[in-house]
Amino acid sequence: MADQSGSAKRRSVELGDLTRLRGVSDPRISPDGRRIAFVVETIVLEANQTRSQIWLADDGDDPRPLTSGEHKDSQPRWSPVGNELAFVSNRSGRDQVWLLPLSGGEPRQLTSHPIGAEDPAWSPDGRKIAFLGKGTDRRGETFEPDSTDDRSRLVWVREHRHKLDGTGYAGSHRTHLWIISIGTGPAAQLTDGPFDDADAAWSPDGREIAFVSDRSQERDWHFGGGAVHLVDVASGQVRRLTSETEGAAHPSWSPDGARLAYVAAAGMGAASSENFRLWTRGVDGGDARCLTADLDLSVGQRPGGYLTPSPPAWNADGSALLYLIGAGPSTHLFHISDRERVGLTGGRGAVLSFSAVRSGNRAAFLRTDPVTPPEVWLWDATSGTHRVSAINRDLLDELELASPIDLKLSRPNGTEVEAWLLAPPFPSVGAIPLILSVHGGPHNYFGDTFSFDHQLFAALGYAVLYGNPRGSGGYGEKFAGAVCEDWGGEDFGDQMALLDLAIARADPRIDPMRLAITGGSYGGFMTCWAVTQTDRFAVGVGGACISNLASFFGTSDVGASWGAREFGGAPWERPVWYHEHSPVTHAPKVKTPLLLYHGEADLRCPIEQSEQMFTALLRLGKTVEFLRVPGESHGVLSGTPVHQIAAREAILEWFARYLGPSPIAGTSPETDPRTRRRDPSDRARA
Repeated sequence: MADQSGSAKRRSVELGDLTRLRGVSDPRISPDGRRIAFVVETIVLEANQTRSQIWLADDGDDPRPLTSGEHKDSQPRWSPVGNELAFVSNRSGRDQVWLLPLSGGEPRQLTSHPIGAEDPAWSPDGRKIAFLGKGTDRRGETFEPDSTDDRSRLVWVREHRHKLDGTGYAGSHRTHLWIISIGTGPAAQLTDGPFDDADAAWSPDGREIAFVSDRSQERDWHFGGGAVHLVDVASGQVRRLTSETEGAAHPSWSPDGARLAYVAAAGMGAASSENFRLWTRGVDGGDARCLTADLDLSVGQRPGGYLTPSPPAWNADGSALLYLIGAGPSTHLFHISDRERVGLTGGRGAVLSFSAVRSGNRAAFLRTDPVTPPEVWLWDATSGTHRVSAINRDLLDELELASPIDLKLSRPNGTEVEAWLLAPPFPSVGAIPLILSVHGGPHNYFGDTFSFDHQLFAALGYAVLYGNPRGSGGYGEKFAGAVCEDWGGEDFGDQMALLDLAIARADPRIDPMRLAITGGSYGGFMTCWAVTQTDRFAVGVGGACISNLASFFGTSDVGASWGAREFGGAPWERPVWYHEHSPVTHAPKVKTPLLLYHGEADLRCPIEQSEQMFTALLRLGKTVEFLRVPGESHGVLSGTPVHQIAAREAILEWFARYLGPSPIAGTSPETDPRTRRRDPSDRARA
């Protein structure tokens, strides 16, 4: 980030800055290691769109856009010799694979899949590309897309896994591997069956493709599960390499094609309390080795809690791998072998994804820290690391950002809980209201990453407290598993103890009478739970919440699989537990004004969760409002640009109504630009 010695001239973060903040992702290094392709995402508020382009960084030159236009380009993938990029674009109306020659010229469309194509993977000889697309249960049958008219479409449901948040209802087709020859087409379906396939990786000789799929009879109850499979490209014959109960992901071939590296977690991986571990296994199915068996930390897990999209990368002789290891709030790139683990990046911050050259001595990676949004960096075995992109430099040079104060809390049983406090980054007068921000998950976790919302809260005069109570990822299996079968127990106790610590020791200006709590998903559960258990909060804001664990079990896309593991069984097996641990049960005790916001297309925590809490509180005469956001799925605050802004405006107005910001030194309420209020009718029109 640029030097902040001139910070006195900088201004506070404003909500409108969200539309100027550009997202950087998916760094892909070229085969010769001299160029990096990556994705830059831009919000276009007037069109209510998020657009993205492919950018290129050449050795020693400033990055430049490779593609342009009013569409979304993503997933850049280098050809084996580095003369072309395959990428995914919706420029033809739906996502398809396109090819861009690096010598110059316009992109040309490669695939024309009726529903869309994604995740292109080049064959080693550069003559074919494998991709993912919807397919039939039997290869060779004519593909007939389901009706796209939701008013007439009938969906027969025979499996629990018939829907997925952000994707919708499965219909009659599953995601399979397809192959298309460059220049000769058309595409041919390679895998089939009533299963979903992912993570395609070609063998070095091009004869097989490794992929991940859960093809077990119990797949309905294995949310996040899957096994590594191998498919013969010529015959389409599939053989399973690992167990479906391992929750495998991201297979990566050794240079000699004799072994596969992959990531697996005993609890089926996704959002589980079990550690992700790094494995290698012979392609004959034998000689399985866990390279991180002695490490009580996850590999590949990033702040936020989810697995990096990057597969492990082998070095030239197949003796070691490059991969990410997270410890507490930080995640770094490591060199991992049977004998040692050596950190290649360090400092305060988090590496989110990476790609490496075949020799393993150079890698592009995405890095962020509390005052810097993600940017592209380069690691070289000889010269170390340096930053490659500074896409948000102009905006950051304008802003005065808050740096976190580290907090450590020792609980009565000896458990150490980590947290951070952001204070308003300007001189203030009098006491400061505080917002306690709770992460989702519950096995997600806050880290050394950039949070626009936390920075915005601080800029508006609020202290922001955020921490990783028991249940959070990043601190080992026992710590993450402590919340299982105890939602609202020790996790809530840790949050309240962190609040006490911040008030008593972190900043004497904090006003204990002006406290707020907010969070989304599990953070929404904790918000609703907290206001039923204590009246110390002056205001609460819960997004995409869980209020009734029993109905969540039956209506969520993960309720009867992942939820059953979290809650220790089904509602009919533990009716008292489900009842007592549901916030809506305790609605009569609420005294705190509560705002609920929820996407109407949310399949992860369906909107009925907020509806139940709202109805109960309204019927009881409590102070409650409910913001329904049409068309949005679980990630409401990362939805369409208009809704991103409108939802945040509603949140800020609710906080201001019951907290009020701390005044800036030298201003009055009349001259403080943060005290401006929008008319509620403006919010409705937005």
